[in-house]
Amino acid sequence: MCASTKERPPWAKGLTARTLSLALVLLPITAVPESLTGEDGTRLAAQRGAFLEAERALKHKDLEGFHGRLGDLQDYPLYPYLVYQDLRQRLNDADAEEIEAFLGTYADTPLAPRLRRSWVKSLHREKRWKDVVRAYQPTSSTDSRCRYLHALYQTGEREAALVQVEDLWLVSYSQPPACDPIFDAWRQAGRLTPELAWARIRLAMNAGRPGLSRYLAGFLPADERPLVDLWTEVRRSPSKVLDDSRFGDGHEVVPEIVVYGVSRWARRTPEKAARAWEDLQDGHAFTEAQMASVQRSIGLTMARRNQPGALDWLSAIEEPWTNRRVRESRALVALRNGGWDQALAWMDQLEPGNRETERWQYWRARSLDQLGQTAAAMDIFSELAGHRDFYGFLAADRADLPYALNSEPLGVAENEVDALSGLPGIRRAHELYLLGRTVDARREWHHFITAMEPGSLPAAAALAHRWGWHDRAILTLGRTEQLDDLDLRFPLAFREPVMRQAKRQEIDPAWIFAVMRQESAFSADARSPAGAMGLMQLMPRTARQVARKLNTRLPSRRQLLHADTNIRLGSAYLRRLLDDLDEHAALATAAYNAGPHRVRSWLPEGSEMPADLWIESVPFSETHNYVRRVFAYTAIYEQRLGQQPTRLTQRLRPVPSRPSQASTSKRG
Repeated sequence: MCASTKERPPWAKGLTARTLSLALVLLPITAVPESLTGEDGTRLAAQRGAFLEAERALKHKDLEGFHGRLGDLQDYPLYPYLVYQDLRQRLNDADAEEIEAFLGTYADTPLAPRLRRSWVKSLHREKRWKDVVRAYQPTSSTDSRCRYLHALYQTGEREAALVQVEDLWLVSYSQPPACDPIFDAWRQAGRLTPELAWARIRLAMNAGRPGLSRYLAGFLPADERPLVDLWTEVRRSPSKVLDDSRFGDGHEVVPEIVVYGVSRWARRTPEKAARAWEDLQDGHAFTEAQMASVQRSIGLTMARRNQPGALDWLSAIEEPWTNRRVRESRALVALRNGGWDQALAWMDQLEPGNRETERWQYWRARSLDQLGQTAAAMDIFSELAGHRDFYGFLAADRADLPYALNSEPLGVAENEVDALSGLPGIRRAHELYLLGRTVDARREWHHFITAMEPGSLPAAAALAHRWGWHDRAILTLGRTEQLDDLDLRFPLAFREPVMRQAKRQEIDPAWIFAVMRQESAFSADARSPAGAMGLMQLMPRTARQVARKLNTRLPSRRQLLHADTNIRLGSAYLRRLLDDLDEHAALATAAYNAGPHRVRSWLPEGSEMPADLWIESVPFSETHNYVRRVFAYTAIYEQRLGQQPTRLTQRLRPVPSRPSQASTSKRG
């Protein structure tokens, strides 16, 4: 595209590509002050308003109004966003030199890769293959990579393109439509073999995507396609593996389908799967790896459910086929069964790096203590008590030592933080944060700190903390080894509503703070993939139920992003869980993460269980980690609130056994 044939915007007229690039480079930098603290607040506020007006003008195609405001915003931090939006709107007609100048000038912003992806998409749509190849740069965007490979193929570089397709094919999920053209060319070139089709079907089935597997069956020879139907049937009804008439095909995938079915059956009813496996072993030529896979599935499920026979299955797995989960589960089953000497023996078989963690050192000490080796146990407990975490606090209780709650300020000089605040990327992030555009603000922040020297990250964390942007401060400091500034890592954000609701619900404010810290790191607009929202990550359905109990109305889901509303409903839900679970803090905390129904199903049978062992036995790793962190954070927040931390052993009374079916129990 010839530059002279396109109308440039007013800010670009009369510039060659070289001078245009230079002008763009100079615009946002020449006016950057040494520190944001010296910024003229009035001027910045006026520019902020002008920026919003320019955006509105561009949105309504008022180009004269847009360009009229653009000239006054050249030293405004978000000036690149206006240029970006302008280029995006006229991407099909924009001069290539303009786009390249922007990409070169603002390469240090998250806008550059976004514009490049859009540009590659536009060029590909117009079938400008050579331009696509020139414009493309390696990226994590699968769409862009597929368009690039297709363009490369169209320019005659067929082998160079096709050789890169296999790794795009071998994934467990559907690739975007942009990949279809290069996949078609790859298949037409004879590169898609039945082996590769089966390889992807395996990935899809193991990832729980039978629909994709059925689609992929179309790339198999006709006589092999019924095996995919059989596999998906076994997924729905694992007991079909016992139907000998369906598994007479000698194809190598048949034993794999049987193993898949038995393993899936094991996750539902392991005892039935175990009996079926005994009957099936003589009928198929299973590999050692396949046999071990079934043993793992049956043994691990039995272990999670605390069923008899779990340790027999796990012990039968030979060393080449064990893994971390198997080794840990052996030790946990022994601990739950009170086999303290057996537990020690299994702990000795953990990987060295895992064996020396606080978790397993704590349980080694607990086992030694139970076996009467008190001195050896106390040596370990005393050493662990120096750690500021769940196991360190439990160990401190055992050794009658204080908690390791000393806070060490970062020691970052104010002038270092001030200097950082004047850098373009930081200024853009701050302006976006002030405008409430947290997604873009986080992109800018992440883009900036990813390129930072590790030694500068504490200053960045201190700056985010200064702004009250606590989730960025916490996450940024988490990239470093400087984790002892408790004021920064555990802020008392939203203190007034927390204290108000804690008093109203008669619960510990430190517990509310700990839940918020774990759930959202104090990000009021947090949303989880599952749909949980806000500071305390409430599911909308749960929030509505709690609101009805409070005789209040929740007008919309967005209301959950309001801090006061979220804290009010989240605190009331914590109170409700405590009421429903016999005032047991560990059960209520676990229920906040996994739901009260699951927690009731995890209660021990027959007799009560020590709370530390029950927490260790929680079958969901997410909930297990969640409970540990919330209890550790609760102790830290008690100190932050000026209180003497309550000993964890005081909070963690024994977990009661599951009520018999004949008895009644509260329902949440």
